[in-house]
Amino acid sequence: MMKVYRSQIDIQYEPPIVLGIFSSLKNAKEIFKKSEYDDTHDHNVYEHTLDDINYDEDSPNHSWTINESKLNENFKIQSLSSFYTDEIKSELNENEEDAIKNIDTDKYRDLLGSQFKEFSDEELISYLKRQFIKRQSALKIPDTQKLTPQAKELSKELRKDVEFQRQIKTDKYKYPYIHPSTAVKITNKDGKEYDLEKLKSVITQRPAKILKQNKKIQKSGGKSYIYYNIGLPALKGLAVNEKNGKIVVVDTCPGAGQCKVYCYAKKGGYVQYENAPIASTRLLNFLINDPTGFSNMLAKELSVAQEKANKKGANVVVRWHDSGDMFSSDYTNLAYDIANEFPNIKFYAYTKLANVSGGNKPDNFLMNFSAGAKEDEERQVDLSKDKHSTVVPKQMFDDLIVKDEKGKAVRVDKKIQFKPEDMNRFKKKLSLKYNVPVDSILTYEEMKDTPESDEVGKYNVIVRPGDGDESANRKDVRGTYLLIH
Repeated sequence: MMKVYRSQIDIQYEPPIVLGIFSSLKNAKEIFKKSEYDDTHDHNVYEHTLDDINYDEDSPNHSWTINESKLNENFKIQSLSSFYTDEIKSELNENEEDAIKNIDTDKYRDLLGSQFKEFSDEELISYLKRQFIKRQSALKIPDTQKLTPQAKELSKELRKDVEFQRQIKTDKYKYPYIHPSTAVKITNKDGKEYDLEKLKSVITQRPAKILKQNKKIQKSGGKSYIYYNIGLPALKGLAVNEKNGKIVVVDTCPGAGQCKVYCYAKKGGYVQYENAPIASTRLLNFLINDPTGFSNMLAKELSVAQEKANKKGANVVVRWHDSGDMFSSDYTNLAYDIANEFPNIKFYAYTKLANVSGGNKPDNFLMNFSAGAKEDEERQVDLSKDKHSTVVPKQMFDDLIVKDEKGKAVRVDKKIQFKPEDMNRFKKKLSLKYNVPVDSILTYEEMKDTPESDEVGKYNVIVRPGDGDESANRKDVRGTYLLIH
């Protein structure tokens, strides 16, 4: 069945705003990526539209609208959440449930209580080969956007292979990301087969360090902070059960729902270069096989970081996970034990697990429930009480930002701009939609200039792309409202 794709952020608009028509997950993701996360997409993204889908070129949002009376009954309007449920959720959950049933409780405890599945040699090699073929079908002529003749022909053949397309569609949700450079390194001498022992040696190498310093000293609320983060693979991670030598797939984001479709940690710098995915894979493997060693190493690094910060009159802040989540109670307790050991360091994290968001935690550890979780997780969270982050629909602010004569968003330091009167209008719209007091809403700059209050959840903060992450680390901030443009 062909389907009309409508993103979750457009639900409140009538008539519905459509981002495109697709017949595959690949097409839908391309449209989602080009339409919601940047403003550089071309109109030919929508080349598969029909006559009963109208493009309003003169509208502020350049909207696609549906003439519902003309829609053929074979078409179906869906939110991103419904699309996720139909396309991938049932199949993946069934696979994961089967895997969990086959795992005994001893192995669960051994790998820090994580949900995991053993990766058979046959299954892993088949996955690596599919990824290789997929990359070959996407090779382009240098300095052009055109496929090579060989890639064009291969791509044509693959489109006819229904089983290959089905597997590729679900691979990124079922299996960990393995960088092409890593795959090349584990081929055997003739370059045709994969040497999984080489892969194990790559994975089991202990990381040189756990903490990554991602910013220079930052100022917020009259104080100075030095930020560090700890990152795991997003969605699924690759590891070796070092007790039996088996390669396993670990569910690092058990609460992830529709965010699987647009996960930021599955693109960009997280996957572009080999170092990043290899580092996070080694970190995960170290963590689940030797949690005590992981804790001891992290404690030493935190002691050094705190000593350096004290000399500069700054405070240490650690973001636990720039990707990944608290995948088990054992892991959550490990993180909280570290926080208790370092009461003068501020820790914070994002989670899509309701019990983690609302559970007991150390005073110096803030947990933010983030949008895109499974529906049953989101139903358990009270956003009026729990600290959280929410993605604001682009349509709520697109007509209020500064644009050039071509209708493109004007950016300063990569940040979209508002005139003061338009920002005030936006705050009122935000207040009405999310039921928060208008006088509690601050821009990111206003928050940084405001001393941190002892009142928990006093403020709600507007965060533009490029602003930073400090609102997630302040007790006086209840909601962080992310403007994706």
